[in-house]
Amino acid sequence: MAFEHITVEQKERITILTMNRPEVMNAISPQTSAEMSEAVNTFDEDLGFRLIVYALWIGVPVAYLIVMNLTPLRKLRQIDERDKLIMSRAPRIQWLAIIFSLAAWIIVLTEAYWDQGQVPVVFLTLIFISTLVVSTLAESLGILIGYWRMR
Repeated sequence: MAFEHITVEQKERITILTMNRPEVMNAISPQTSAEMSEAVNTFDEDLGFRLIVYALWIGVPVAYLIVMNLTPLRKLRQIDERDKLIMSRAPRIQWLAIIFSLAAWIIVLTEAYWDQGQVPVVFLTLIFISTLVVSTLAESLGILIGYWRMR
């Protein structure tokens, strides 16, 4: 499969997708997006690859939740009332960030794929991963904002 705006390299069991538009500093165009989507959909057809990715999607969040739930148990004596108050308020920012990121995904994908009438399945994966990343970053941001306000 030949692409104009991206290159696809296969090294043993690793596939590397690279944007190849140096003249415009690898700016994403509709054609670039379509080529990336087509290339990713090709990998999505491989059952072994999908099972590995699904295992990672399940395993990483579970490990994260285990670590987040066990860490405070070891350090209960080090948390004062101010810390408890900040930690209780941090999820507000976390939920707002998740809602805004999901709304942004809905708006962008609806507008981008309106003419086609359907959104490629690969975007479900991107939405899930980005929601996990946004959730983690927003929780940290909520804690930082809480300490900043308490100064």
